[in-house]
Amino acid sequence: MQIPDGYTLAGLLIALPEAPTSPTHTPSFRCVEVPDGDSLILEHAGQRYPIRLWGVDAPEWNQPFGTDAKAWLANRCMSTNLHIATVSIDQYTRTIAHVLDSRYRSVSYDIVQAGLAWHYASFAPDADVLAALQADAKRARRGLWSAPHPIAPWTWRDSH
Repeated sequence: MQIPDGYTLAGLLIALPEAPTSPTHTPSFRCVEVPDGDSLILEHAGQRYPIRLWGVDAPEWNQPFGTDAKAWLANRCMSTNLHIATVSIDQYTRTIAHVLDSRYRSVSYDIVQAGLAWHYASFAPDADVLAALQADAKRARRGLWSAPHPIAPWTWRDSH
């Protein structure tokens, strides 16, 4: 999925703290590891960076669809060049970021559209695009939405 109408990459990046102002000034990172369905280890200039996808929460590894989400993300990102726009740093010192592929497509948007992650509304409450993509995946019963009663990862973590 492309960045939706009404959103431009430059506008998306400019709106974020510490983000570059245009794609030509965005360094390229290579994905070297996918720990789970919403995290990546990226490498640039010999340094590794733990990245958490902005606005999404994928099922845990021991939760239904957890391995599917990780496999989807690995297939999408491993050994490819990615661009990031930093949003913040989380409690585990990972960079929370918009991750964009070489065509500047949002990985967060695409994994939610595939039905393999939830829009993490607690941390991205104004992300109308993610909310719409989740509603579409749910209506189409894609991915985790094909299960009769999918359990959100934050609920799963609290009970396990």
